[in-house]
Amino acid sequence: MATAIHETELKYDAPAGTPLPELLDLGELPHVASQSAAATVKLDATYYDTAAYDLARAGITLRRRTGGKDAGWHLKVPEGAASTRTELGLPQGSEPPAEFVELLTARLRGRPLHPVATITTRRSLCALVDADGSPLAEIAHDTVTAAAMGSEAALKRWTEVEVELAADVDAGQGARLLKAADRTLRSRGLTPSAHRMKLAAALADALPQEPELRLQKAGAADVVRAYLREQCEQLLRMDLLVRRSEADAIHRMRVAARRSRAALQEFGTLFGGLRTQQLINELRWLGQELGAARDQEVLRDLFLRQLDEIPVESVLGPVRARIAGHFAPLVADAERRVGEVLNSPRYLDLLNDLEDFVAAPPSIEADAEEAQRPAKRALPRMVRRSQRRVGRRMRAATQSLPGERDSALHSARKAAKRARYAAEAASLALGKKPRKSAKALKKLQSSLGRHQDAAIASDVLRTVALRAHAEGENAYTYGLLHERLAAHRDRSAEHARHDWLRANRRKRTAWMKS
Repeated sequence: MATAIHETELKYDAPAGTPLPELLDLGELPHVASQSAAATVKLDATYYDTAAYDLARAGITLRRRTGGKDAGWHLKVPEGAASTRTELGLPQGSEPPAEFVELLTARLRGRPLHPVATITTRRSLCALVDADGSPLAEIAHDTVTAAAMGSEAALKRWTEVEVELAADVDAGQGARLLKAADRTLRSRGLTPSAHRMKLAAALADALPQEPELRLQKAGAADVVRAYLREQCEQLLRMDLLVRRSEADAIHRMRVAARRSRAALQEFGTLFGGLRTQQLINELRWLGQELGAARDQEVLRDLFLRQLDEIPVESVLGPVRARIAGHFAPLVADAERRVGEVLNSPRYLDLLNDLEDFVAAPPSIEADAEEAQRPAKRALPRMVRRSQRRVGRRMRAATQSLPGERDSALHSARKAAKRARYAAEAASLALGKKPRKSAKALKKLQSSLGRHQDAAIASDVLRTVALRAHAEGENAYTYGLLHERLAAHRDRSAEHARHDWLRANRRKRTAWMKS
């Protein structure tokens, strides 16, 4: 199994011929007690990608490297911050490791990997340590020679400096150190590197350049496509994390699927056609498949939180163990199902269709005039339609009979979710006001979500309690849990009512009338 480390680094372009001692003297940085002498090593790496550079365009690198202390195969994946990546490592081998290829399934989708560049680095490396001798960071001065493979291959040479934090350094301490290093290196004539990865510099002439789109002045359809592109990329990022069993990755992947589906539902008239509806259906399927594991975990955690608030003397019998035992096989089965889904042809076809749609959406049956209308004029009206749907469903829930309220509030929740994501999409062109609307709708969605979770939990609790009773256990505690869940449900419904009043205030909706 691959080893994993999180690396946080800053990268700078250095003028050729810069004196090494002067460049690397960073011993005066905060928390630094001493700096080691520079050691030199030669690193040779072959980088692999698809013919269309699918990995490099996503900021991912797959390489086989010799030389240095970590020779072998490396898969580097960007994280949220621009300066942070996760590096996975495996031993040497002649072909890309099967474990890495499996992690990249969603990116590759059957497209073969082949060498795209070779990079040789002559690295002078020194360490910064604190007063206790613990490592704080490494400073690397790299002289790089790169050759991209292909009919127009050309040799490139450059010099760069990297400052990489040690793995165990305190977050606050590391941030101060990098800030000071950035200030010092800039003062010595270095500039932040134009390329986050060496491979990007090597392939600069080959990588396709995305045209810059000024969304503030774009047409409505282009803004929605930009939003869909963001969500498609999020799906792919989360896919790899789900395959690595990272915490919360399934939930975040499901949210990306929901956002994509909501954008197509709310702005579908900008595109029209059968393909749009097919994508909506397939995204709904993916969201449902991803949701099963998450939903079971949410219900389990809700039960355990409520149980924690009951006095210990009122917890009679193995209640906690029975709850855990009820959910354990359900969560395991749902997670197994997610693995099957992510390797299914249906899922990979969905990714292909979504990318194709973003690149060239259908125009048949679309409202061409509306699609080309400036986003600032078209999108507010479309979001207002979503907002009004929330209002109708909230009123219906308020007027519903007690036995129908749970279903009515769940319907309102779905409308709030769609309106929230519609406002998020509009914010790409309209900025702060839609973002504030989306934030207010998120609060409403959360309150309604808590109500829905409590409603479902009440039904599940009955099943668990009946089983406990049938096996001779005391059911007293389950009665207390039922009362707590009912109170939780009522509070959530009341919070939702207030959240809607705030989300529907004039100051939050005035922009929708633009």
